[in-house]
Formats: sequence, C-alpha cells, structure tokens
Amino acid sequence: MRPSPLVVIPVALVVGLFAACVVAERVTAPPPAPKPAAAAAAAQPEKHDFAAAARKHPGLPIGSHAPDFRLPDREGHSHSLSEFRGERTLLLFLCGCSRCQLMVSALQKIEKVGQGEKPQHLSVMTMNPNGLLSWQDRTGYRGTLLFDNGEEKPVVDRYDGAPCPRIYLLDPNLRVEYVSPSPDAVQNREDMLHSLANALHAPWQLLAPPPGPSG
Repeated sequence: MRPSPLVVIPVALVVGLFAACVVAERVTAPPPAPKPAAAAAAAQPEKHDFAAAARKHPGLPIGSHAPDFRLPDREGHSHSLSEFRGERTLLLFLCGCSRCQLMVSALQKIEKVGQGEKPQHLSVMTMNPNGLLSWQDRTGYRGTLLFDNGEEKPVVDRYDGAPCPRIYLLDPNLRVEYVSPSPDAVQNREDMLHSLANALHAPWQLLAPPPGPSG
C-alpha cells in the first residue's frame, strides 16, 4: 500500500526545516573564545628589584651624626641615645620576628670571634613590651631595649629602621660608621651578616659551618 501524499509532504517539510536550522546555527554561531595562553604563561612572577629596595630604604648616611631620641624601656624609664656617647654603640631596630631572632643570634656569634672591644648595645623595639622577657629567653639577647611601638613610630621612621632588622654602628661621638643594608635589598642573609662581621672586625671564616666529610 503506497503512503498518502498528505503524509509524505509534511514529513519532508519537517526534515528540511530542521536541516536549515542546523545550517543557520552553524553559520551564525560566534567563534569559540581563544584559550588564554596558559594563563599568560602561568603568570610569570614579578622579579624583586633589589636595587630599588636599597634606594627606598637607604638608612642614615655614613659619617652623619645620629639624631638623638628618648624612649621608654619595659619598666617605663626613659633613656636617650646621647647617654651612650663616649663608646662605640650598636643601635639595632628590631620587632621580635624570626628574622630579628636570626640576626641577634648571628650577632652574638660574630661578637664572640670579633677582635677588639665589643660595642655597647642599644635596641629600639617595636614589639609589645609584654612579650619581651619570653623573647629574651629564646634569644639570650640583652642590652638596653627601648620601645617605639605606637601607631606612629617617629624614631623608626627617622632612622629608616623598617623593614627590620636594621643595625647601625656608631662611633664614640655617635656618628654612623656602618649601616646594615635593608633586608629587602639583599638576596640572602649571608650577605648581610658578612658586612656586619667586617664592620665588627670579626673573621668571617670562623662563622662559616665546617665542611662536611668528603666522598
């Protein structure tokens, strides 16, 4: 039995319309968005500019006179820098972080092998005074410790004492003999310690760890 023309014609029309819609969709569909180039080559990390960091935090110039200041100690007693006139003085700016702990630990080792009279120590701390005793227990560090830990830190700012640690060596007239580079301006801690050892006339070779056993 032959199919009725009334049935064949609508089926053909439906098939033809469907094919036309598919073609039209392919023609009018927007092209696929290009894939990002591996997220811009995995978003290359920006290289740290050590020279720019050194220019940003140069510290006081060598030979300049260290400006006087007065700050309280843990008990609230005030001390001034001028009280240290007459002897060489290490002026440290510390916050108590792990980097500061490593520095004072290395400083104590440097002074053990240093030649000549050890300088007196004066530290400007930005940590909470309530944590000082436990910090001293961990580090064994002593000396005169004063606090500049308010919202504004005028002494730290004046001496370019942040980022910490920063160390000045002052002569008996409180002129700057040495200033440590900003931690952000050195590629490794050894460079910073090496320059400090030289300033304190300490044989740097004695600080290096002994070589391991060969072969």
